[in-house]
Amino acid sequence: MEKFGGETVNLASRLGDLALSVDDAGVVRADAGDGVGAVVVEAVVATGFAKTHVTLAHDCLRKLELPPIKGKTRSVEAFVLMSGAKN
Repeated sequence: MEKFGGETVNLASRLGDLALSVDDAGVVRADAGDGVGAVVVEAVVATGFAKTHVTLAHDCLRKLELPPIKGKTRSVEAFVLMSGAKN
């Protein structure tokens, strides 16, 4: 079993928190109560998904404009998985 370091777990937790603040248009809202929830992934995951599901990724992945992520010294690129994909 692969072990994940603290930074990986911390980023996953922060993206999970942000996912609760995403509205139905794929925008991160300041208050989690304004969101409907979504699936948020870091760019590495989105890139891997896009390599195997090109059309679906184009239709479903939208880049998020992220606020600074607590505890991160580097910028984080993330995407939201939107519903309503064309099959």
